[in-house]
Amino acid sequence: MIDNTTDALIYLDHNVLDKITKEQLDTIFKRLSPSKITPVYSDENLQEIAKAKGYENKLLSRLKAIGAVYLRLENVNSRYTGKAAFIDIDPFEAYSQYMGNKMGMPDLGYGLTDMLHKFYGGLSDKTYSEVLTLGISELLEELDNSAAELQYDENLSRAHRILAQEAVAQVRNVLPKMYEHMGKTLDGNTAKSTIIEQVDKSLAGGPKNLNNIKAPNVVRQIWDLLKTRFPDKALTLDMFFGLTPDLYGPADKRELSLVEKVNALNFLGYHRDAKMQDRNRFNASFSDRTHAGCAVFCHYIMSMDKRLIMKTAAAYERLDVFTKTVHLKLSRNVQGTKGRQ
Repeated sequence: MIDNTTDALIYLDHNVLDKITKEQLDTIFKRLSPSKITPVYSDENLQEIAKAKGYENKLLSRLKAIGAVYLRLENVNSRYTGKAAFIDIDPFEAYSQYMGNKMGMPDLGYGLTDMLHKFYGGLSDKTYSEVLTLGISELLEELDNSAAELQYDENLSRAHRILAQEAVAQVRNVLPKMYEHMGKTLDGNTAKSTIIEQVDKSLAGGPKNLNNIKAPNVVRQIWDLLKTRFPDKALTLDMFFGLTPDLYGPADKRELSLVEKVNALNFLGYHRDAKMQDRNRFNASFSDRTHAGCAVFCHYIMSMDKRLIMKTAAAYERLDVFTKTVHLKLSRNVQGTKGRQ
């Protein structure tokens, strides 16, 4: 946690900001603690504000009215460093900077995001092959652009430029074949259920079983259900969930930041969002993980979404995060639970 203020820092999920904007519920902050409360927002909040077409100014005005501060994660070469800063900036200016940085940057998933959405039953009008064909086109175009830029990099020798060209050529030869094979394999699946439903059945049973798990040690209990299904006895909890670089981590084997570890924890159905086949709900589920990761620098994270609170509390408990989860109920009662349960 960054402790550069005596205030209690409370990270707001977007549904809370939307609620207090519509109903002026300033007093909810006073119910948490006798300390002074400073609301916090991040780029993920600004992204959700950008989607609220015609409502952006009201949301930004409310952030300004409640004295919210901007949380900026430190990112170097597309990797979180584990550091962040709280910036006292007008939310309108923060939003303007965010939108300026976002412009011209394509939202590319290289087919993998759409493939995962299809796992949940989305994109029923497309085959896996069609999804991945579009993805490989995006990826190869981006690869070619990057390779072209390298040819003008004065820090690279001619020999290194030639190696880069050869590497790009090899990737262009291999990746389309990999994507084609993956698409045919997935399209050859004759089961009537979705991929996720099949995973649920073969592993821990999905939400039907996992939602009955009670704290403490939620992640450990989930792993105890899963590990008997894997023949590799050397596979550990941290390896399976991607918390260690030994199996799923980057090639440089660096230690993942706390933000990345929170984002990595995927509980295979534990309080899974409903209607994941719907694109908005699918995107919102991944946005929730980003909010949970950002909030590790704050004293509280507040949300009206019980599923988000349950998953976040389980992740914080496993990772020894002291941020408290706060479920804002529609009755306007506030219930707090400590991340380390």
